Order: sequence, then C-alpha cells, then structure tokens
Amino acid sequence: MYPIATIAGSCKHAWQLGLTMRCDERRDSCLKCSEKGFECPGYEDPLDRFFQDESENVKEKAIKSKAKAIALRDKQALTLRPKPSQSRPITPDLDILVETPILGPLIDQGVNFFMANYSLGVDEPPVHSTFYHRHLSTHGFHPVAAASMTALGLAGIANLLRDGYLQKEATQWYLKALNLTNAALANPHEVKSDSTLLSTMLLSVYEQTANDKTFSGWSNHVSGSSQLIRLRGKDQFATPAGRRMYMQIASLAVMNCMGKGESIPKWLHTLNNSVMENEDPNHPMTKFYHLNIKVIDFRAEISQSRMTDLHAIVDRAIELDSIAQGIFDHVGSTWDPQIIEVKEGTPNVFGTRYHTYPHQSAAQTWNWVRYNRIYIHDIIRNALILGISMSPPAFVGSYYAHLLDESTTTLYKMQAGILASVPQHLSDTPKYMSLIASKGATTTFASPGGPKRPFLWSNFSDSEPTEFFRTKAVIEERLPQLRLSGGYSFLWSLYVAGATSISTPDVHEYVFHSLARMADEFGVNQAKLLVTALRLKIQMDRDGSQVFEIVPPYLPRKGSHME
Repeated sequence: MYPIATIAGSCKHAWQLGLTMRCDERRDSCLKCSEKGFECPGYEDPLDRFFQDESENVKEKAIKSKAKAIALRDKQALTLRPKPSQSRPITPDLDILVETPILGPLIDQGVNFFMANYSLGVDEPPVHSTFYHRHLSTHGFHPVAAASMTALGLAGIANLLRDGYLQKEATQWYLKALNLTNAALANPHEVKSDSTLLSTMLLSVYEQTANDKTFSGWSNHVSGSSQLIRLRGKDQFATPAGRRMYMQIASLAVMNCMGKGESIPKWLHTLNNSVMENEDPNHPMTKFYHLNIKVIDFRAEISQSRMTDLHAIVDRAIELDSIAQGIFDHVGSTWDPQIIEVKEGTPNVFGTRYHTYPHQSAAQTWNWVRYNRIYIHDIIRNALILGISMSPPAFVGSYYAHLLDESTTTLYKMQAGILASVPQHLSDTPKYMSLIASKGATTTFASPGGPKRPFLWSNFSDSEPTEFFRTKAVIEERLPQLRLSGGYSFLWSLYVAGATSISTPDVHEYVFHSLARMADEFGVNQAKLLVTALRLKIQMDRDGSQVFEIVPPYLPRKGSHME
C-alpha cells in the first residue's frame, strides 16, 4: 500500500474505506484486495470520465433552459399586451382574417400576410432565368424588400389583433428594413434596383399604418423615394414594376408638393414626358395622373403669385375642370359606381344613399377626381367672391353669378360622392358582385354589426385592372404588385371632403367618426393625425387665424401633426 493524496488508478474499495492505495489493475481481482480478503469491486480509470455518455444530461438541461426562456418571453409579452378590456374580441373567423399560420417564423407570417392583403399579385421572372432562383431563403424576394414586407405584414397582424408583442416585433423589422435600405442606397448597384425602390415605398406605407404622431416620417420616406426615381431616370421604365412604382411614387410626390404648397419639380415633368411613351392614354388612372400634375402646378402658380389675374385664374380653372369631367369617357360601366338608396338615418351612411364600386381602383380614381374638382371649384369660388367684393368689382354680370352658384353646387356634389363611398370602404355594405346578383340591390344594406374585413380594400372585388401601360416590359426581379398608394389614399379624399369651405358641422362629425373607425377598426393610425389636423383647421377658420386665400391650405402648415 502506497499512501498518496490523489492518484490515478485508485482502488474503489479503498476509497469506500477512506484509504488510499494503488491498485495493480490485475484482472479479475487486484492483488491488494486478495491479500486483504476483500471482494474486489474493480478500479476507476480516469479515461472513463472523458468518454462517458452525457447525452441524457445535456438533453435534460437543454429542455429546462428552453422552458425557462419561453416562460421569460411570455412574461415579457404579457407586460406589452393591452389589458383584456382594451383588446379586440377574438372572433371564430380570426384565422380567416389573418390568413397565415400564427405559429410560423415571423418572416413567414409577415410576408404571407403582406402578400394576402397588400399585394394584387406578383411579378415572376422566367423559370430559366438567373433571377428566378435568387433569394430562396426570403421567399424569392430580395432581402431588403422582404424585410419591409415583413415589417408591414407584422404591423397589419398586430393592428388586427391589438397585439403589443407583435407590434414590437414589427418595429424591430421596420428598423432592420431601414438599415438594409440605407445599405442598399449606399451601394452603386443596389441603389437603382426595383427592390430598393419598393422598400422605400413600403416604409412610407408602414408610417401610415403605425405613426399617429406626425406626417414627417411619411413625408420623408416619400421624398426619399422621389429622389430615387429621379436617380433611376428613363431606365426604370424597362420593367413592369419600375413603371408601376414610378406612377405610384410620383403621385405621392405630387401630394407632398401640394401639402407644402410647392410646384412640381422640373425633373418630374421631364420623366413624365418619357413615361407617356409607354402608358395607355385612355386609361382613367393615366388621365387622372396628368390632370393631378396640372392642378397642383396651377395651385402653386397662384400661391407663389406667379398668376394673379383673377380672370386668368377662373378661365384656367374652368379648363382644368373640363379635363376632369372627361376622365371616365369611353371606359364603359366597369368603372361606374352603383347608387344605392336607403332610408334617412341608416347607420354609417351620410344622407340617403351610398355607392358601391366594382373594384378599388374605380373607387380610388373617382375619389381622386372628386377631390381635384374640389381643389378647382374652391379656387373658382374664392376668386369670384374676392372679385365681386372688390371696388370696382372684377366680375360683373349674370354669367359670374351663375358660375358662382354652379361651383358651389359642384362642391356639394363632389363632397357627397366621397362621403357616399365610405360605407363600402368600412365594410358596411355587401361586396359589389353580391349586389349585382341580388334583384333587390337598390335597397340592400349590410348591418354594421356584421362580419368585418381587416382592410379598407377588403370589401371590393378581387379583380383589379393593374396594368395601364401599352408597351411590353421584361421582368427581372420577383416583386409584389403593390396596391396603389398602399391602399390608403382614401384617407386624404375623406379629409378634403371635410376640409372644403362648404362643409357643415354634420359633415365634420361624419368625417371624424369615419376616420376614427379607420384607426380603431382597420389599424390605419394616420387617420388619427388627419382628425387632429381637421379639428385644428376648423378652429383656425372659426377664430380667424387662417387668412382668406384663393388657394385654400386644406392641411394646416403648423401644428403637432407637422413636427
């Protein structure tokens, strides 16, 4: 026996007795145990420590660690979720509304929800092309586009479910999309790609969905997208997505100019001349686009005192209104709304009628034309009022008195048309096709307590005329066909209907109520901003802080909504 402190190959029996002795490791029984008369239990080989099976132990530890992490995540999520009293009731058809597996990875949830609700289709490159097999890990979309699609899709689900945890995840994806977009903008090749431009568009739509504090985020994204289409030049018209996005972003840029009282930049006019080579000149959306450019430039000319003659202003306004009245010539009934008569006091209907449209593009274009005609006739009316009140009067005779009355009547008619389109947008009516199928369509009205749909465009036919170009183009990237203006341009139409000078308190209340529903039921938080801006404008008109102008500033230029 050899006394030691720690020794390899020690006898197990000796350790049990508190002894230390070296084992000779003889088989089947060591000599030391035999001499002492012990039953040899065998010896311990330190190498066994290195090769023993720890699989079960590691597995058990992993399970416990995962369970602990899940419990911590759920605890944090509960603190972010609203109280039950503030939550939207979970309906049996919730899975139908979401239309995506709620247990899938976040990128799958976001992209699937986006494609099901924000997109009208997808541009697919040829199967044999090198573009077809790119970016398989992000559903075939470029990562910069996929990140923005995921952010917008998750924000849509979060708004639908009133889920604070998902809203936090949507914000994280929004920040990721911002970083990827900024990196793409710094890359000489990626900066001109369709995917980068699409991402900037989706970021502006995200601002409409999520931001209820200020218009500045949306405006900045639109300005960024505008600079991109300027940088891309004529080459962007080579792809279908490039053409579509140009028209969409240019329209948003025009709206941005209108809000700021600025003229359309010269470079945009130059690109418009190029896009005219590819577009269908008889398509209502094409015709409206060019009318809108002319109207915004006309407003800027007056605001910037480049056009001051009242007679010239009225004559130009009448010329533009004539163009507006011909927007839907020669397109047939596929763009015409149905007029549905109802009883006075029907819930969520202003007056005794509402409209239903065959598709959302028709509703959008009709309302775009209506608010442009409101722009025009507000100018005519204000110019006539100013001219008649002058000494000596600038306008004399029955012609101008009749023109003033006609412009006022047109304003009421355009306002009524916009208000009549609200019920279909807010899912208070049956879909257009179901009305056609029913013989009693003139008295049909859906109860406001019926099943709701998650978006402002959900109550329209799925058949949309997305193409308004007559020349062919080559698809190079897999890209979604985004709804025009993200589907949210209706908010501005409704706002203008409430902001025009002939609006009554009843109209204001209906507009407030409808915008509040868009925020509360459809998750379009920019509607809250428009309510704030309209209340401020009404107050400014009442207290006289808004001076009389021939070109009325519908959106107050100062206030928390502009900060």
